[in-house]
Amino acid sequence: MTNILPQVAVMNRGAWLKTEEITECYRDIVNLTVIGGIVWTKPRGDDFIETHGVETPKSFWKVLIVGRTVPLSQRPSWAKNRRHKPPPTQAIAWLIPNDKASLKRNINQFVITWDQLKTKLGDNLGAVNITSLPPPSSLIPAPNRRLESLSWADKNWPSLKGCNLG
Repeated sequence: MTNILPQVAVMNRGAWLKTEEITECYRDIVNLTVIGGIVWTKPRGDDFIETHGVETPKSFWKVLIVGRTVPLSQRPSWAKNRRHKPPPTQAIAWLIPNDKASLKRNINQFVITWDQLKTKLGDNLGAVNITSLPPPSSLIPAPNRRLESLSWADKNWPSLKGCNLG
């Protein structure tokens, strides 16, 4: 199985859920490339090691990269309204601690740029081969298709009213 890592319930239903809602809504407006990962630390009293043989991650991270705008004719009905615009930046990243402070209302505290994420993760980013990611469409002219060249959010993207999360 994949995509199975222990998350603190408050984080899973809070800030992480908010990133999933943002992803779900904006993918109806623009094509998105989504990458993510975790930050490990040495566990202390980690119940999941004994019960499931899996360490509990210290943090989770996610990056959304904006591609082409989805034509109005191909959008679901809720997103055909012209006031639903693409995100204000070409990319957004979150680094969310796997703890009880990771509430939805705290989401802006976890927004981080690509350079900040690379600095914080250091060698832990090795699991993602950045050069093999698909380019974020035609937004970045070749040969500068590097994540550093994107405009990065410094706060959470706005919520989209009427988005169907189901």
